[in-house]
Amino acid sequence: MNGLEETAISGQNGSKMSGIEAAAISDPVQSKSGGRERTAGMSETAQSSVNFRTITKRDIDAATALERENFSEPWPRSAFEEIVDKGNADYYLAEDPGTGELIGGCVIFRVLDEGDITNVAVKEEYRNRGIATELIQYATAHSESLGTEDFTLEVRASNASAIRVYEKCGFVSEGIRPGFYSRPREDAVIMWKRK
Repeated sequence: MNGLEETAISGQNGSKMSGIEAAAISDPVQSKSGGRERTAGMSETAQSSVNFRTITKRDIDAATALERENFSEPWPRSAFEEIVDKGNADYYLAEDPGTGELIGGCVIFRVLDEGDITNVAVKEEYRNRGIATELIQYATAHSESLGTEDFTLEVRASNASAIRVYEKCGFVSEGIRPGFYSRPREDAVIMWKRK
């Protein structure tokens, strides 16, 4: 890893994953909804906005690159190809509107009325702007529109800043999963956002 904090994340089919989250993410100031894509203000100090949407086939290479940049055990390209084709999973993207560059993402796997949030990542140069907070808010709102009522995730017990972000988004700690993470080995805090 490159010295950044790791955060939540259980991988596809129960594999253990680890990832990077912003160190101190501020609250969003505003957000606007416009169909399937939403543009939202980044933070009180940010001057631009970010586009949020779901993945398409044209995004797979960029999503794979973001994964490799941010996770010690990154998912392969084939995992993103499967998500594009699955009816029970979505990869939500944060995109720089000026460049079209993928700057963040997260996955939600839906089972019945529950959503498992995994692989939350924001590119290092875009951190501390509230992007992860708004991405999670966008992703959970979109998933709720598909029938998801409750959401869960895991986060490294030592990652206080990511835990604060999740708490801002309405998540609460409901337990510990001992030794969940490797590289380095660490317990996970299990968090839920229930309706």
